[in-house]
Amino acid sequence: MTTTTTIPTTTTTTTIPTTTTTTTIPTTTITTIPMTTTTTTIPTTTTTEPSTTASTTTTSSTAASTTTTTSTTILSTTTTTTTAATVKTTVLSPAPLPTVEPGEKPVTGNYSVNVGATACLLASMGLQLNISKDQSPWIINIQPNTTEVTGSCGKRSADLRLNDSDNIIIDFFFAVRNTSLERFYLKGVNITVVRPANGSLYAVNNSLSYWDASLGSSYMCRKEATLIVTEGFRIKTFDVRVQPFDVKENKYSTAQECSLDDDTILIPIAVGTALVILIVIIVFAYVIGRRKGYAGYQTL
Repeated sequence: MTTTTTIPTTTTTTTIPTTTTTTTIPTTTITTIPMTTTTTTIPTTTTTEPSTTASTTTTSSTAASTTTTTSTTILSTTTTTTTAATVKTTVLSPAPLPTVEPGEKPVTGNYSVNVGATACLLASMGLQLNISKDQSPWIINIQPNTTEVTGSCGKRSADLRLNDSDNIIIDFFFAVRNTSLERFYLKGVNITVVRPANGSLYAVNNSLSYWDASLGSSYMCRKEATLIVTEGFRIKTFDVRVQPFDVKENKYSTAQECSLDDDTILIPIAVGTALVILIVIIVFAYVIGRRKGYAGYQTL
């Protein structure tokens, strides 16, 4: 008798679970805000720290264990942005020249040019500068207490410079006429108006003929008068008395008055006007009388 015994086959399978570990390091952004002052703007810089992803390791085990390692590295990217600073500069305009209202009379100043302790040129006058070139009219009074006086004297020519606070400079040029009468006159005037912001203004005229008087005397004009230098530059003068030559003992010589001050010229004008009116009245009365005479006769 044969006995057969079957031993069952046992298969044991062992499965090692796969473990996946992922580690993520968070991305960190650091922004630095620079200190800003009123005069310097520091450019803004943005820095991004490198972002790193750790390697992922996967291990699988079967009957024969196998290990695979993968390493991944991501390089950091840095971006720098520079913004140029904008600087705005404002230039302040200087104070305007002191102007006056129309009709405001300037102060009369006494000026002299000296050689040592002796005066060789004397001048007394109030000056008002009127400018109307490429702008609204300016009226500027020359201030004697802020005016510096310089000049020179000669036998046939002389000049007087008035410098009011380095803002307004007026040069007066005198000469003796080349005639047998030996008379002096104002030959030229130069005007400089200093304006730092808009540039200086100039007016020059060396062909004038004002303030005429005999040599050895002084010129006087108490009334208001106007010196026309150029079309846009005029000088109004008040209470003028000037002697550029032959000054003795620091005093003015006998004055020759201008026609505006000479009231004697009004007498002939008044007499002539009265005579004309009288003649007109007589002629008119004669004509009226003749007409009445004709009307009195009747035809027979």
